[in-house]
Amino acid sequence: MDSDAIGSMVGLLLIVALYVWSIIWVYNDAESRGNSGLFVAVLVTLCSWPIGLIFWLAFRPKETEMELARESATESDRAASAAWTLKMSLKKAARLESEGRYEEALAVFTQLAEGSENPHNKELARQAIQRLRGRLGDDRTA
Repeated sequence: MDSDAIGSMVGLLLIVALYVWSIIWVYNDAESRGNSGLFVAVLVTLCSWPIGLIFWLAFRPKETEMELARESATESDRAASAAWTLKMSLKKAARLESEGRYEEALAVFTQLAEGSENPHNKELARQAIQRLRGRLGDDRTA
């Protein structure tokens, strides 16, 4: 065998290896994005290999299912954390108020009113603030 034939065989083997690798990659990529890997791999194979691969790269879903799940989990974790923080702050403020530590309770309710995005919670905090200001006014005059 001459060197030209060997070079041609090596080049052909590299192209076949790239072809097989790209079909396997397309299959796995499609599966990770919630599509049928077999269907997409067959389409890429039948659509003149490099052109089908380019189409898949251009039109595949932007995010994998794992990325979508991570984003939704993060949002629900944030919501759960915010709800827990609100609950703990309300308990703290109520405890302070029951102990007669009105100024400290007022500070906690003020933080809740300023930091809450929920209109209902803001209104409850404002009502508590008014009640505490009334008690502080009564205590100071007595």
